[in-house]
Amino acid sequence: MSDYCVIAEGNIDRHVKAIAQSIQDNLSESGLHLLRMDGAGSSDWLVMDYGDIVIHLFVPDLREKYELEQLWREAKL
Repeated sequence: MSDYCVIAEGNIDRHVKAIAQSIQDNLSESGLHLLRMDGAGSSDWLVMDYGDIVIHLFVPDLREKYELEQLWREAKL
């Protein structure tokens, strides 16, 4: 699937969109390019796919609702 999964949140949808833009700008400068982004229309939950890195950005209510961190709570590191 991917080597890294990043889960973060912004205070409101505009904050989520700004975080996504900052990530995209900084990773692009480092030579990593966005393969696909889903959720840009609503900005409540954005998924950014960089191949080996998948980034989930949420507003607080959706992060709490879906609890993606719980999917890996028993994973071996």
